Amino acid sequence: DGLDIEEYSRKAHHDNFTYVNTKPYFFSGSVMKNLRLVSKNRAKIYQVCMELGITSYLANLPKKFSEPANTLPSNIKYMLGVARAILSGCEIIALYEAPTSFSEHEWLQLKSVLNYYTQNKLRTFLVFSSSQMFDDVATRHIEINHGEVSSITIKNSEN
Repeated sequence: DGLDIEEYSRKAHHDNFTYVNTKPYFFSGSVMKNLRLVSKNRAKIYQVCMELGITSYLANLPKKFSEPANTLPSNIKYMLGVARAILSGCEIIALYEAPTSFSEHEWLQLKSVLNYYTQNKLRTFLVFSSSQMFDDVATRHIEINHGEVSSITIKNSEN
């Protein structure tokens, strides 16, 4: 946004950045307990989980949001990791390789959320992926081969 990043302290950078690993870690306890570690606002938790399709998945389980987070399948854990990152309030979220078990519906759900948050300038997402699934939502595509930047493509902001 035209600000010199050198003017930010290391702590400011750290406080405004989070990431979602391929296999997100959750503390023992329920889905809600894990999400409440980053946000006390239950309405916001439900909203973000609904946007990511987590709510509809949990609705089919006996304990719903009281289900133990660590027992869920990898695709749902990844989406919970994204929810936790959004709820953290960090401005920059790095997403690492999504699970190969993602269904087409889950890909579309995730891409819809990324579009919404980036287009409304609510978050910046950095996606690290060998897949081309995010090409249609990326505003910049940086290709790295053998540790070197081989190309940078910047899409027109109207796309």
